[in-house]
Amino acid sequence: MNPGVHARSDKAESFIVRNEFAAVEVTLDLEGNDSRLKISDLRSGRVAFLDALELEGLSHSRHDDLGEIVDPHVADLRADLEML
Repeated sequence: MNPGVHARSDKAESFIVRNEFAAVEVTLDLEGNDSRLKISDLRSGRVAFLDALELEGLSHSRHDDLGEIVDPHVADLRADLEML
């Protein structure tokens, strides 16, 4: 097991976080060089991985800093640009 991981077992456990706007599954991913969180959007199937440095940066952000990330119009535009 990775020395940076403090888990109860080698089996990754996941949990669901949901509200009226979104539903995601969060899993501790142990497959890479370092541990990271795997975040799966249950509606779209899209997946993102966040390592310790990215999570630390997120913990320093203000709630207002997340506006662009959660704005559905920005997400739709980003998806359209990826198709180009």
